[in-house]
Amino acid sequence: MPEISSLTLSVTPYDQPKNELYICGTANPAGSSLADAVKMDVGMDNGYTWTGFLNAGDFKLTPDRYSDVPFYGTKGNAYTLVYDELGNGGAEPLHVSEDGLYTVTADLEDMTVSVSRINTENVWMVGSATPYGWNLGDLAPMYKQDEGIFVYEGPLKQGELKFPMQNANKFEVPYIMAPEAGKDITGTGAIEYVTAANSTMHDNKWNVPADGDYRITLDFNRRTIVCERVDLSAQYAKMLEGKRLAANDMKLYLVGDATPCGWTISNANSLHYNYAADHNCLTWEGSLTKGEIKFPFIRSDKWEVPYYSAASFGEQPAEGGNQLTFVDNSGGGQPDRKWYITKAGYYQIKVDVVNRKVYFKETTGK
Repeated sequence: MPEISSLTLSVTPYDQPKNELYICGTANPAGSSLADAVKMDVGMDNGYTWTGFLNAGDFKLTPDRYSDVPFYGTKGNAYTLVYDELGNGGAEPLHVSEDGLYTVTADLEDMTVSVSRINTENVWMVGSATPYGWNLGDLAPMYKQDEGIFVYEGPLKQGELKFPMQNANKFEVPYIMAPEAGKDITGTGAIEYVTAANSTMHDNKWNVPADGDYRITLDFNRRTIVCERVDLSAQYAKMLEGKRLAANDMKLYLVGDATPCGWTISNANSLHYNYAADHNCLTWEGSLTKGEIKFPFIRSDKWEVPYYSAASFGEQPAEGGNQLTFVDNSGGGQPDRKWYITKAGYYQIKVDVVNRKVYFKETTGK
């Protein structure tokens, strides 16, 4: 009889590592050559994403930095990917019509692509050069002057600086950073977008060379930062208790059971000054509950500090603003008149230290 043999196979499934995918072409600000191609981030399944600056121009999606064939492009339908293996006209490059910040997503299973421009609404500042340092609860907001253009004008100290694009109370967020670590911020220079995933590994901060007043303009359209020294001493002279504000790096806080920090004055919420946004006002935005509020000049573990108070006890917000009263309570025993917020909501607070008024404006949260 012929012999009969048996064979047992053991099969273990595994996920095949995904191929890399790159963006290359004239739309890449780093350069149009293959060596300058930027790597996309690998997502779930067959998805790839990338966010950064693009020039007006064309780009392809290539599997490596060595050859532009084969590549992924489009043909006829801007949202459908076409694979061109031989470069014989089977696909056309993707196109960007204007400079800006974009997100590119590609799915190699569904063969779809999306190129979306990001219209940024908020940019903040953080670092040892800012009045509040590296405190994540004290990010300094920039003023949106125009689409893609953000401005800060005010005091800075010698130290480091970078620009978060989210106020999320953590450092792992997208940033606008310097192209190289420790670069002098003064003059005109290039800016770089860094994703949240790369923010701790690629942490290039600018250097502010000396204490003083500065005007900083971030231009997302031109991908530039312009920083110059300015003199705001005349403006400070107009401000009530201006010498105290200037000596305290323009710091002012809010505290009370209506505020996020409650009555913990050692963790009082900070207001910010930006001459470009409002010459006379320090501002704060956020959620308030029903309750009391006042504005100390100092974070402390005690209440014997100078502050702005209401003109009367339990004063409610007025449509035309409320009068500010400066109280130097350093020695204690001074009247403690606070404003009373009657309705919980999202508010913009402006403390006008020139005209001695405070404005509580209920608005829509960003």
